[in-house]
Amino acid sequence: GEIIVALSGIAELPQIEKAYHAVIDTLKARVSQNKKNEAAQIFKWLGEHPILPGFMELDLDKIIGIQYPDELARPGIYEHTYYHKLPIAFRVANLQPDDVFCDLGCGTGRPLLYASIMTQAKRCIGIELSPIIISNTRSVFQNLGLGHVELINADVLKADLGEGTLFYLNNPFPCDVLEGVLEKLGKIG
Repeated sequence: GEIIVALSGIAELPQIEKAYHAVIDTLKARVSQNKKNEAAQIFKWLGEHPILPGFMELDLDKIIGIQYPDELARPGIYEHTYYHKLPIAFRVANLQPDDVFCDLGCGTGRPLLYASIMTQAKRCIGIELSPIIISNTRSVFQNLGLGHVELINADVLKADLGEGTLFYLNNPFPCDVLEGVLEKLGKIG
């Protein structure tokens, strides 16, 4: 089915929120029902129609179950990727059915969520050092039924990256670790 959401320019915030929640609830249902094409259309629409800056970001996180543990609340610890920027990045990446997408320092998994719904990638792998964060992220992906996403709790410098064909990093490491990661990736490709 199609989803049509009409939002007038003079609509009040509660009406906008209600419509947005309906769209996001439908997205969640389509993903859990393994209706990837319908979920992709909804996710694409959400990415192209941010109603208010930051509104979709936190609301979608909350509705699908992404939590932000206390360790992410410290300044400079965590920089998430904005959902509305993902369509541009993945359009350029052009993942194909034989690709394996790897998010290094995946945190709460926003790029993994996008890649697993919106691309043809054979597999999606997220590597995260924090056991608390990876546990929460794993729970979210299991609840959504995204079985082709593998989440690994490991130090990226010690993890096997050989299977990856496209790597994503959003400022997840201090400079010394980043240098080691870039050296490691240079040996792969």
